[in-house]
Amino acid sequence: MRALTPDSAWPRARLGEALSRVDVALRGAEDSRALANPAPDLHAGPSLARWLSAGARRLGLDVDAPDHAARGLPDLLPEHTVLLARWPTQEDEDPNASPYVVVLGPVHTADVTARVVAPAGVHDVSVAALEEALFQGDTRALVAELGLRPADTLAAARAIRGTVGGGLRAEGFLLEPAALQFWERAQRVGVPRLLVGGFVGFALQVALFGGAWALVGEGALEGRLEPGNLMAFGLLLATMVVVRARASAALGRAVILLSGLARERLLEGILRLDAGLMRTRGVGQLLGTVLEVDSLELLARAGGPAVIWVVLDLALGATLCALGAGGALSLALLGVWMVFLLLGLRRLLKRLLVFTDTRLNVTHELVEAMVGHRTLVAQDAQARHADHLRAGLETYQDRAARLDETTARLVSVVPRGFLVLGLVALVPAFMDRGSEAGGLALAIGGLLVVWGALRRLSETSPAVMAAYVAWRNLAFLFEAAQRAQGSSADVLAAAPDEAAVGRRGLLVGRDLVFRYPGRPEPVLKGCSFSVKRDERVLLEGGSGGGKSTLGSILAGLRVPDAGVLLLGGFDHHAVGPERWRQRAGGVPQFHDNHVFAGSLLFNLLMGRRWPPRREDMEAAEAVCRELGLGPLLDRMPAGLAQTVGDSGWQLSHGERSRVFVARSLLQRVDVRVFDESLAALDPETSLRVLAALLNRPEALILIAHR
Repeated sequence: MRALTPDSAWPRARLGEALSRVDVALRGAEDSRALANPAPDLHAGPSLARWLSAGARRLGLDVDAPDHAARGLPDLLPEHTVLLARWPTQEDEDPNASPYVVVLGPVHTADVTARVVAPAGVHDVSVAALEEALFQGDTRALVAELGLRPADTLAAARAIRGTVGGGLRAEGFLLEPAALQFWERAQRVGVPRLLVGGFVGFALQVALFGGAWALVGEGALEGRLEPGNLMAFGLLLATMVVVRARASAALGRAVILLSGLARERLLEGILRLDAGLMRTRGVGQLLGTVLEVDSLELLARAGGPAVIWVVLDLALGATLCALGAGGALSLALLGVWMVFLLLGLRRLLKRLLVFTDTRLNVTHELVEAMVGHRTLVAQDAQARHADHLRAGLETYQDRAARLDETTARLVSVVPRGFLVLGLVALVPAFMDRGSEAGGLALAIGGLLVVWGALRRLSETSPAVMAAYVAWRNLAFLFEAAQRAQGSSADVLAAAPDEAAVGRRGLLVGRDLVFRYPGRPEPVLKGCSFSVKRDERVLLEGGSGGGKSTLGSILAGLRVPDAGVLLLGGFDHHAVGPERWRQRAGGVPQFHDNHVFAGSLLFNLLMGRRWPPRREDMEAAEAVCRELGLGPLLDRMPAGLAQTVGDSGWQLSHGERSRVFVARSLLQRVDVRVFDESLAALDPETSLRVLAALLNRPEALILIAHR
């Protein structure tokens, strides 16, 4: 075990090499994938975090923020994860000069050493020394006064940090292998192991059930039930209950984990949705889609394990029927009844699809009417829209009644009908005196197992089909999450090509073409321009001329269909959409911009950093007062902490417009694009806001209506 020294850490200029070594350690491979080191002018903070995120993506790693309340390394590294933490500095030291420590997980509570990846190799370092150096709270003096044994000092230090507040002293990052595919994520959380445990438990249950039923059934039919047989039967049943409970718990846990992973993947899809697709859907349709997420999870948890058990029970029942006295006749009747069941399920699915579409349409129309309630009150005096909503509700009620009718018939007819047919199939065996009692017992047992499976299937099939319908409506989100984001870590690791910027400009377009889907003619064709670093550009034009479309392309919200678009000397595909939007900030038109339900401070700093630091709050207040929002802050009881939005403090159009401008000014970008951001302001306020925009050194593109 070595001591923790600066030689154990990586200088900032070699972090690319450190990430490559981390990749080797996590993959367990001998070959390393090279990654360029960060540029010399890339400082600690948001810039380094963006570089690290891009570089990790290239190596197939996920980057997460550490828990701010972590008391020690076991809280951060319970599994095969890596901690990259900056060596804390004193107040008078430059944070950009401090190196970074790389700690490999897992680190358990009882561990006294942890593996550290250093430039010289991997070696063990004292966990106590690592936590004392990296975590907040100087616990050495207090722990020394307690006079504890050396084995208890580490636990005492963690307990003290948990009381006074834990977390790292400086910035840190958690790295782990990225599971890009859904099944890879499921394997990481142990879903296959749970599924195997559930199926093994079912196989054991089948053996126990068959033995118990054959034991007692044969004795009952022959009229000789021995006490020993009854005791063995009871023990087998008790064992079967325990086995089934464990198997059900494993399968249920697997379904819960899968539903949670599906929710994560759907959230990723929402964050990667194309802006054009969002514009084609109304508020009600989006709300209906969100509600389908909850429906999918609830229905999957309710019906998923039940369906698995139904399928397994049907297999068990069919096996017992085949081995029993009914033989081929029982299997044939079961096959015919399953065809009848499939026809009923098909009819149920059709009605469920119609019902779901009607429900989503009613939700969409109702939410749209709620959003536009004041317009309806002012313009629809005869309440024609209310009649339309009423007709939609009547259609919804009618289709819901039809769905309930089909479900009731399925639940009542399917299990009871097969029970009658199964007993009829056993009549010849009962009348034949030569039939073996064991065969009759197996046949009756199989009949009861199939009856129970069909009963559960008819009860859970509506929930499973509803989950399928919900999935059909959410599939586009799942597919959106799998789209690869094109970005080059080497490009992001380097500073902008200043030679290219000086020669051609900071933002350059050559022969750009953009066409909206479904439209034959492009809205932009042969568009060329060049914007230098400190240049101010006014873009004027009539309605429908493509001004806003060009602004959204410059801000990274859309991708041109053809042409060349460069930012800092690199094209859109090299920089990647995420990094492009971090360097080119846009303020959409008023109707496309929003004030979210939350504090005014959150709405101002959502594009900068959250949670904020003191300097962020000071900058937010300074920008607000520069834009003329000082009287608003003075009127608000909570100032910047005042809740705004539809359910909070109501802002006027002019105040909202200036909040949108302030939000952009608080971002650290190279280019700012304002799309008619001054249209809702009076002349005096417009001049004040324009002066604030012109006072910034970044390139400015102002779009205005002619």
